[in-house]
Amino acid sequence: MSGTRLVVAGIFVREGRLLMSRRPAGRAWAGLWELPGGKVEAGETPEEALVREWREEMDVTPVAVSSSHFETVDEPAPEGARQNVTLLFYEVGGIVGAPRSAAVDAVRFASAPEARILPTPPGDAAALRRLLAEVEGDAFIDTETEAGLALVREHLSRTCRNHGAVFRPEDGRCVAGPCEGESLTPLDVARSGAGWALDGGGMR
Repeated sequence: MSGTRLVVAGIFVREGRLLMSRRPAGRAWAGLWELPGGKVEAGETPEEALVREWREEMDVTPVAVSSSHFETVDEPAPEGARQNVTLLFYEVGGIVGAPRSAAVDAVRFASAPEARILPTPPGDAAALRRLLAEVEGDAFIDTETEAGLALVREHLSRTCRNHGAVFRPEDGRCVAGPCEGESLTPLDVARSGAGWALDGGGMR
């Protein structure tokens, strides 16, 4: 046994359909469908790992995230060893962006009948059984909430319309998008009649 690995996965259901991704070639369980997520890296919380993984894999940001449950499975590790994998599952109340296959083979919103027949890794299979036990007709119970949608709207209100960067209003720091880690340049402005104008044309 080579130790325990901590993995996070998100459960997002919109209009009765569950967001799933297909694992790419070169990874364990390649070609199988899973609840999107990945390994928790050193120095990050599980919630931070979920946000990072969803941005990297599907180009979306999960919001209104809340803990759901966990599963522990035993799976192959390099050089023929075995390892325990603890999967922490989170319900996602909203997503900023439209899911696409950025670092996975494919993404889809699956109905309950579809999810029942999709091949999945062992840990996800147990989580899916739990979700399917609560199915109403052919639809999963939605995790998208009004609180989640309100956070999505808040994110979009802080997004640069030119290239999709998300910035903090208080200091102009870009927190997502092509300029992540950089900052907007503040301008000195002054009242001019009924509007605003650059104060002397200067920048600071």
